[in-house]
Parts: sequence; C-alpha cells; structure tokens
Amino acid sequence: MLECPATPASVHKSQPLSPRRVIGVSAVRDLFGTVHNEGATKGILVTTSDYGPDSYEFAKGKPLTLLSGSELLYLLQKHGHRARINLAEAKRLFAEQEQVPRKP
Repeated sequence: MLECPATPASVHKSQPLSPRRVIGVSAVRDLFGTVHNEGATKGILVTTSDYGPDSYEFAKGKPLTLLSGSELLYLLQKHGHRARINLAEAKRLFAEQEQVPRKP
C-alpha cells in the first residue's frame, strides 16, 4: 500500500494492483485502523481495480471512501483530464524509478 500526502484531517492510500484483482476487506480494515490511530476524520482508498462486497459492507457508516479505477477515471474525465490505466507502463516506470540511486 502506498501512502500519499494527506492533510491532518485525512488519510489517503492507494492500492496498485491488477485491474482484474479485487481489493479485499483487509485493506479497508487497515485504512480504518490508520484513520483511527492518526485521529483523521476521513480515509480514502484508491485502486486501479475494484473492491469486493465485504469491503463495501465494512466501509458502510465509517468515514471511508473507496474509489475504484473506473470511478477515478470518471472523476478525472469530469474535471477535464484524459486518463487511462496502463499497468504495464506503470510497472515499467516504477522499475526504472527503483533503479535510480536515492540521495541520503
């Protein structure tokens, strides 16, 4: 799970997976635990795939937003951004980034 910059009132996480893989309830529980431990008022979990029924059921009534790949693309398009999910390209870019030496 990758953590993204967040405001003190929110926790954002992304879940990079295959578009055919469904995100299970454990990732949603982990996010809820982080929201609670950090004293945040909301948690957002974003994935390029989708969530299973247990994930949606667990998130009901909690300060959590589950954003699927198709919803993310819709929101980007709605706000004037053309986007697509290309996991092969993302994996290649990630591998290249991992090879770059990091400054101490």
